[in-house]
Amino acid sequence: MKTALANEFDFIVIGTHPGALWGALVLLEKGYSVLIIPMGESMVTHSLPRKVAGQLSIPAEDVILRDQDPLQIITPERRIRLFSDEQKFQDEYFYSYGKDFSQEFEQDPGLLRGVGYFLRGSETGPVLPQDLKEMLVQLRELEFFQTESAAFAGLFYQQIRKLGGKVAAPNSLQRIFVERKAFLGVQLDGSSTMIRASHVFIGVNYEVLKPYFEESAKAWVGAVNSSPVGWSFDMRVKVTREGVPAGITSQMLFVQPNAPILEINRKSPNEFHLKTTLPYRTESLDKREQRKIAQRMFRVLSVLIPDLEYNLKKITPDIRDPERAETVDLPSAYPFLELPQIHSHLLKYAIPGLGHSSPIQHMSFAYGESFPKWGEWGACQAIDLSLKDWAKRNKKLDLSIPSVFDAPL
Repeated sequence: MKTALANEFDFIVIGTHPGALWGALVLLEKGYSVLIIPMGESMVTHSLPRKVAGQLSIPAEDVILRDQDPLQIITPERRIRLFSDEQKFQDEYFYSYGKDFSQEFEQDPGLLRGVGYFLRGSETGPVLPQDLKEMLVQLRELEFFQTESAAFAGLFYQQIRKLGGKVAAPNSLQRIFVERKAFLGVQLDGSSTMIRASHVFIGVNYEVLKPYFEESAKAWVGAVNSSPVGWSFDMRVKVTREGVPAGITSQMLFVQPNAPILEINRKSPNEFHLKTTLPYRTESLDKREQRKIAQRMFRVLSVLIPDLEYNLKKITPDIRDPERAETVDLPSAYPFLELPQIHSHLLKYAIPGLGHSSPIQHMSFAYGESFPKWGEWGACQAIDLSLKDWAKRNKKLDLSIPSVFDAPL
């Protein structure tokens, strides 16, 4: 038997992105009514801010222990592992550089670029040596996990229901009402009534929601408040297990002067996902340039995995011999010919909390392309900004947000 829902809520959350669900928790704790509408989306979640994760009962086996599996920043000369404890990092710094970190004023530019890129999600300008300590503080505030988004949603739902939040049936959304560029409410399956709300958080990629808007509203809500700085270009490599040497961790950044930073994620013991950000310029669509970038990715991985050619089982896209490739080639992997054709989930931006507001009044976004792109920190920042903007406009001074988000990068 279906439970009847109220016709009006303070807030509606569409989608189950951890950032949006965290926002629902904050609102429920302050006494506001919230309706969650799951959209059936699924994605792997890499991280949450520690103060957000602390509200959930996450199984210990799902937590990646930073000290056992640290982020590594690799340059052509050396590699540095970033530990969660500052003293351990200082010891690592002294071991690798032969200098006391606390006495150093000209830290390695590769290290600065790497940490800045990890937290910012893109290269948005110079990182100064005095910025590094604050970045390490923020790095320690992240919790890393190895669990599906659906598992996170279940943990959030436990807390949300305890606080009186309502969760609609998955994929029950029928329509989103927008009038004069302002959000009004939603309609669900089996009901002819509009459920109203003063504000809505979109916790799913906009592309998923397009069918639920009227044509006149699609152009408004699809607009963003900043132009993309680049788009994500990636390669997937699978090797034999015995070909992976010791010292390879699940997250690594390769930093080289005058070249884009390369992300190397170890998805399983012998599978690697390599990514970089190509500039949002027409030249980045040139297939010859893309092939050069892909070949650079392969060369970097070859440095980390000796005899990669002999241990290689699969590479996508296959840049070795495209005419005989069993996997996809670059034109089919990235078929767009013009910049506006690039899918929104590939676009990268350079401002904090991008997506937290939209041209539609009373509507805010929190999704995977928020700032930065590693994990869910950015989506939580986007919701944080949304809540603060809403509280200021509506003079709700009791709506406090964890102070960890107040330190800007």
